Amino acid sequence: MKGKKKYLLLFISLFIIILDQTTKHLVRMNIEYGGVVRVWGNFLRFIHRMNPNAVFGINVGGPTVSLILTLIAFVFVCYLFYKSHETLFLVSLSLIIGGAVGNLIDRFIFHAVTDFIDVGLGGYRFATFNVADSSVTIGIILSIISFILESRAPSSDNP
Repeated sequence: MKGKKKYLLLFISLFIIILDQTTKHLVRMNIEYGGVVRVWGNFLRFIHRMNPNAVFGINVGGPTVSLILTLIAFVFVCYLFYKSHETLFLVSLSLIIGGAVGNLIDRFIFHAVTDFIDVGLGGYRFATFNVADSSVTIGIILSIISFILESRAPSSDNP
């Protein structure tokens, strides 16, 4: 994908930012902190939590370090978006950008990210996450798929 057309893919980022911030706002307004709403039995629940650490609650040195690392990653992903022309990779980067911005907004306003999606069986629970985290994860998976497909494609340099 070439030229200005690729920047239309940033509407994916905008959609993710709006969806992420809307869902987080709804959680903050309707579920008390630490409160649980069962969506699908015990498998899927909404739990209002605030995460001052990196993605999925991984502690990398506290809120300031998480903010700095997120900003560095965001700038790097924007650079990759600017340089890339491959459509699937651009879509993956658009998802990552949207998720990064969604979580950066929380970090700037609340100094922590609102997490609320809780999935698991019994005592085996995945880390609580949000729409932005999901978007970044899906974007990373798509970028890996894009890389694999690109590496398997015949090179236009070879006859």
